[in-house]
Amino acid sequence: MHNKNCKGLSVIIPVYNSEKYLANCLDSIINQEYKNLEIICVNDGSTDSSAKILDDYANKDDRIVVVHNENKGAAAARNCGIEKATMPYIAFVDSDDTIDSKMYSEMIREISEKNLDCVCSNYKKVFADGTNKVIESRFDNSVLYNEEIVKGLIGFKDLNNNCLSSLWNKIFKLEILNKNQIRINEKRSHGEDWLFCIEYYAVISSIGFLEGDFYNYIFRQNSLVSKPRNNVFELAIETSRRFKVLFPDFEWQSERIIFEENNRPIETALYYRKMFNKREGDKLLNQIFSICKVENYYFENNNLNKTQKKLKIALEKNDVKGFVKVLKHITFKDYVIYKLKMLIKRIVRI
Repeated sequence: MHNKNCKGLSVIIPVYNSEKYLANCLDSIINQEYKNLEIICVNDGSTDSSAKILDDYANKDDRIVVVHNENKGAAAARNCGIEKATMPYIAFVDSDDTIDSKMYSEMIREISEKNLDCVCSNYKKVFADGTNKVIESRFDNSVLYNEEIVKGLIGFKDLNNNCLSSLWNKIFKLEILNKNQIRINEKRSHGEDWLFCIEYYAVISSIGFLEGDFYNYIFRQNSLVSKPRNNVFELAIETSRRFKVLFPDFEWQSERIIFEENNRPIETALYYRKMFNKREGDKLLNQIFSICKVENYYFENNNLNKTQKKLKIALEKNDVKGFVKVLKHITFKDYVIYKLKMLIKRIVRI
C-alpha cells in the first residue's frame, strides 16, 4: 500500500483503446525502483479491452486506481486524474509509452534534494524499426531559476524538440497546481500540454534538468500527433498571446522574437501546403488571411523581407486573393535560404 504521509508520486495515465500497448506501459510503471506510487488510470470510454486490462492490473496491485469515464478526450482524462491525486507530486504517462525503471527514483531525488518546483528529463523517440533518437533539453544537470525559466522556454525551439513543452517527462507539484488552479485546456485539440506547462512555469521559481533519457516516446505513424492539423496557425497565435500575458516583462520586441512572428504565417502556409490537398490547403490559406486581419499582422512592423512586405500590402488592401497568391508561390527552397541568411546575420553580430 502506498504511504500518503511521506513524499510520494501520483502517476496519471489517460487510456483510450490502448489494448496493444497498455500492459507494457503499466509494467514499466509498477516495476519502478521508486515504490511510493499512486497509479491513476483514467479509462476515457475505451471500446476495446483496455478497461478489462486496467481492472485486472488493479486487482493485482493496490497502488492502481482505475476510473471509468465516458469519452471526453485525453485532456479531460488527465484533469480527472489530477482531481483524484493524493500525492504531493504529479507525473503523466501516455498509455502507449513506457518509462525506464529508474525514472521516478531519479526525479524524486532531484526535486526533493534541491527543493525544486519541477524536474524535467530527456527522452527517447522509439521508432517502429527499433531505432532510438534521444531528445535532449540542452539544460542537462542544471537548474533554471526565475527569469532564466522564460529565457529557456523561448530558446527551446532552437533544438526543435519538446522537452520543455511535454507533460510526460516531468514531475509537478500538486500543491502548486491546485493553488493556482492550473488544469489542462479541454477545448484544445493540440498544444494543450504546452499551455499547461506554460501556466505552471509562470508561477514557479525553479526547474531542474536530469541528464538521463528515461521516457520512451513510442512514435507511431498513425498516432494523433502525427496526423495533419488544420488549426496550427490559430493555436500558435493563441499560445503566443497567452505567453505574453504570463511573462509581460520579457523582451517581446527583440529582433529574434519579431523574426519568428513574422515567419509564422509563411511557416504555417508551407505546412498546410505539404499536409493537405489543394482544395483544403487553399481554404486554410484563406484562414491565415482572416486571422492575420484580426491580429493586425505586420501592420506595426517595418522590418520585413520582400515576401512579408507583399503580405502586408495585401492585408492593408484587404486583398485575400493576393495574400493567398503570395503564400502559394513561396517554395521551401526560398524559405530555407531566407532562414540561413538570418542565421548568418545573427552569428556575425555575435
